Amino acid sequence: MSSLFLEAESFRNPGGWIIDSSAMNQMGSAYLMAHGAGVPVADAETEIRIPVSGKYHIRVRTRDWTAVWKRGTPAGRFTLKADGTELPEILGTNGEKWAWQKAGSIHFSAGLHTLALHDLTGFNGRCDALYLSTDPDDVPPDGGDALEAFRREKNGIIPADDPEEYDLIVA
Repeated sequence: MSSLFLEAESFRNPGGWIIDSSAMNQMGSAYLMAHGAGVPVADAETEIRIPVSGKYHIRVRTRDWTAVWKRGTPAGRFTLKADGTELPEILGTNGEKWAWQKAGSIHFSAGLHTLALHDLTGFNGRCDALYLSTDPDDVPPDGGDALEAFRREKNGIIPADDPEEYDLIVA
């Protein structure tokens, strides 16, 4: 099995999407948001290196921020493009809580490829992370300590305590 985890805020070119860090204490990460006041924003784009050729199943961690009102069509809809091909699922339609939503599947050869978040509405589409896996049943945890541990493992983060003691820290 081959997999790749990508934090959305690490996209090389955010386009018209902005980095929102206001919920980092709840989510453990910043995310990208398409805030266009009703006008779709420019695509956020990045390059990825696929290590092994194969069919990759792509999931996006997102949410429908308007689902709490239980009416109408979700406002922050977007799609994912892989090498310019728009994947079939409309994202940001999966409920009020942050969760992994399947964007689609695509065959990638080993090597460099592009991914783009394509805003459809200009009304605050939200994307936290992307997960690509050759295993269709490989779904990351949705939140909490399990997602935090998953992020650390996939990003190679090893937390370490600072051996020093401090009387005062100014930030």
